[in-house]
Amino acid sequence: MSEEKNEKNTVSDAENTQNAPEIEDKEELITADSLDKMMEELKEEADGSVQTPPVKAEKPAVTETSENVKKYKLFFVSDMDEEAEFLHKMSKDGLHFVSKNGIQYLFKKGEPKNYYYHLGYYEKDIRDPEQYVENYKEAGWDNIYHEKGEFDGVWNYFRTEMDDGTEPKIFSDRMSRIALYKRLLTSWRSLLTMLAICSVFILGLLAFLWLGVNASSITTIGMRVSGIILLLILAVFLLYLRLYHKIGRKLEELVKH
Repeated sequence: MSEEKNEKNTVSDAENTQNAPEIEDKEELITADSLDKMMEELKEEADGSVQTPPVKAEKPAVTETSENVKKYKLFFVSDMDEEAEFLHKMSKDGLHFVSKNGIQYLFKKGEPKNYYYHLGYYEKDIRDPEQYVENYKEAGWDNIYHEKGEFDGVWNYFRTEMDDGTEPKIFSDRMSRIALYKRLLTSWRSLLTMLAICSVFILGLLAFLWLGVNASSITTIGMRVSGIILLLILAVFLLYLRLYHKIGRKLEELVKH
């Protein structure tokens, strides 16, 4: 009995071994067909799909900034009218005054305009700053810049726009200018006197060194240094003497009117 069972098991194993390749072949055929169908379906989906063009990124808008221009010009306190005329000409060329630092003027580049400028002065202890500026504003002048002035005062730069061929009626604080001019003349008179005394002293020192019997290298250096100092003092003296006479003429004109 056991031998018959073994023979049957051997026969069944042989049959299973013969049928195994057929099953594997069938599984391979089914797998290949399914893969082909999947590839065809993917291809059809790819052909039928709508391809959207890539969206280009928009460039950020560039904001234009106004160009600032620097100019250098030297004006003294006696040249306020000439300074206002200079700013007027610059505005007609398209350069509009913004601020200043010493002899450096900052302008904003734009369209040419017929801007007129006026320099107003007041002392803090004498005038009310807000009321002073308000008076100009009511007369049609805009306060665009201010800076510290002489004798604890303030210089204000006012501006107004006019049609071509017309000039504005200057709103000027006559009494403030007269007071300023008088104080300047008094101060400069003292300065000119002091410079004159220094010049005489240095001239005497140069004469003493020149006429000295024992000439030496120290004496020569002293004469050169004294000569340079004397030239500088004379240059400052002549400059303030010119300003003194100019302010004096303007004061006379204001007093007459």
